[in-house]
Amino acid sequence: MRGLSKFLLLFLLACQDQNVLGSKIINGTTADDKLMNYMVSVQEDGKHICGGFLVSKHFVVTHGGCEFDEDREVFVVLGTHDLSKPGSKIKEQIKSTCKPPPGIGTDIMLIEIYRTKPEDLQKEIELQDPETDVKENEKCQLAGWGPVQNDGSDHVDQLNVVNVTVISPKACKDQIPGLRVNAICTGGKQTTDNGGFCKEDDEHICGGFLVSKHFVVTHGGCEFDEDGKVMVVLGTHDLSKPGNRIKEHIKSTCKPPPGIGTDIMLIEINSRNRENLPEEIQLQDPETDVKENEKCQVAGWGPVDNNDNGPVDQLHVVNVTVISPKACKVQIPGLRANAICTGGQPTTDNGGFCKSDAGGPLVCKGKAVGIATVNDNCSFPGLPNVSIDISKYRSWIDKVLKRRNVCKM
Repeated sequence: MRGLSKFLLLFLLACQDQNVLGSKIINGTTADDKLMNYMVSVQEDGKHICGGFLVSKHFVVTHGGCEFDEDREVFVVLGTHDLSKPGSKIKEQIKSTCKPPPGIGTDIMLIEIYRTKPEDLQKEIELQDPETDVKENEKCQLAGWGPVQNDGSDHVDQLNVVNVTVISPKACKDQIPGLRVNAICTGGKQTTDNGGFCKEDDEHICGGFLVSKHFVVTHGGCEFDEDGKVMVVLGTHDLSKPGNRIKEHIKSTCKPPPGIGTDIMLIEINSRNRENLPEEIQLQDPETDVKENEKCQVAGWGPVDNNDNGPVDQLHVVNVTVISPKACKVQIPGLRANAICTGGQPTTDNGGFCKSDAGGPLVCKGKAVGIATVNDNCSFPGLPNVSIDISKYRSWIDKVLKRRNVCKM
């Protein structure tokens, strides 16, 4: 559908996700050469891509999100803290990889290494006794070769280590809603920690859509740290392939004035080559209502099932059916007046949007009529999806787009 070629997404290059692969060590110090000799650098074509640690003479543990092409030259490197110096560095080929069976999770991966003389390997690290819990306020350490500053710089050659403090699950949930039960949290507001690990790769946080050569519309609840490196990415449906992907810095953000609502946000992008941007999507005429039983579409990179998996690389799209406000209120008491509902009873819809799809458009007849809200329940069929009616904000949007209103950070 024509309207669905105008999607984009927001990436956050900052420490925000408790489940990220720790590829950056922020505010750490150089590790002692005599310690942490179990540390492993997983490398593809000679480049460090993620960390790991030796747990036996045959296996390395790393994060389940550590991605590499097994058809390329992939090695695990151990026995040195300085990747730029051969020294006693040992390079081992990967024999196989293994993840837990379905139902256990995908946050961990075992790498089997091909070693003819296992006795030459470094001493492995012991794993925590399964009967012993990590205690609140316990002092621990993290280490890695990732960037040591959150400024987009590349990985470093020297292993860095940082001291961190364990916090309780309750304290962590207060700061990170939706925390997984298999998580251990360190740092945060109640500690004095000034460092930790951070994800190096781009992280999709919410959807959006281009409405002019200067502005993007997303959901008002799309949260990110504007002090971090935040980008909007557009021009591609597959996040794993650069292709024609365009990354633009955010110049400013803008929400409606008091009294109108906070369910929408405009993002002004700082593009030097606006002629290269994709064609924007048209907005629904404010005088035209979306009809009951109208067939529309939603799309995004959010989870494709309800197993608490993260965003996917490939843009997915699903057909949805508009239902009346009355039918929606029966299923969702307290429904706002600025809502458009799709799916649920009495439709036969078996899909919809979920979690990080929030901010993407509800597209009817090639025009954006709504903005997907945050939906944590990805079970379909189920309750209706709720989108924000763009027509209720059309006057404000038009003023901003015409520069009659100024967006401020």
